Amino acid sequence: MDRNAIFCFVEVMNFFNILLFVFKSGIAYNKTKTRWQSDVFM
Repeated sequence: MDRNAIFCFVEVMNFFNILLFVFKSGIAYNKTKTRWQSDVFM
């Protein structure tokens, strides 16, 4: 593998890590939000 291919791979992995982080944060936020709503409505 040449340096450009490795650099490309690293960039893609960083991008996916950021996506995964945002995705997990969104799920955690939604869970806390729905938990708060269910507490309020009970």
